[in-house]
Amino acid sequence: MRGVNDPSIHDYSRMVHAHFSWTELSPTEQSAMVLDGDLWRLGFTIVEPDSPDDALNRLRVASFGCPLNVAVVRLSAAWVWHALDFLPPRVSVSSIDRTRLAQQSHGRYETCDLRFFEGDLVHGGSSFVTSPARTATDIARYENSLSDDEITVILGRLLRVHERGFGMASVIIERVEKSKNLPYKARCVARLTEALTFAHAINVVDRVDSTYGAQ
Repeated sequence: MRGVNDPSIHDYSRMVHAHFSWTELSPTEQSAMVLDGDLWRLGFTIVEPDSPDDALNRLRVASFGCPLNVAVVRLSAAWVWHALDFLPPRVSVSSIDRTRLAQQSHGRYETCDLRFFEGDLVHGGSSFVTSPARTATDIARYENSLSDDEITVILGRLLRVHERGFGMASVIIERVEKSKNLPYKARCVARLTEALTFAHAINVVDRVDSTYGAQ
């Protein structure tokens, strides 16, 4: 269950929330504005031409057409945090209140059953996404569709985003190590440890600045 103190996505992206008046327009009016160049299509939704490519707008895109009361998770959440170069064709979501979700065989999203604790979710308006730390932990535990090198890169980027906003990523590993009865615990610790080493090496070589965004 989401905690009352879950942070806002603004705590990570440091972007000002803008009210998009075009959301109140009819689909026909929106299409006309797209043709005129006043709006443009991104994935399954519409954004303003000067909309920043930040976590807030990426969350809007990822959650568009998904059920209410869900969080964007796993690789889809990694894309929101700029840790993945592309949005998966089917967005991974999980209920934030343990409500059972119907699977879509050929739809916009796919569901998974995750239990959330305080601090695991970040909200952007009415949408939710797992925090960089929780996203990294989920991918480290469950991801099998990518190569080990690809997973290391993604986890490294997520850990760097976490460190820019909330302190040392080593705390994430320590928390996993102290957890009990956690499935795939050993694999999770090993992947996170390797990714943290990779992330710190990149920081030294690239002299990454302190602004938000994975380099």
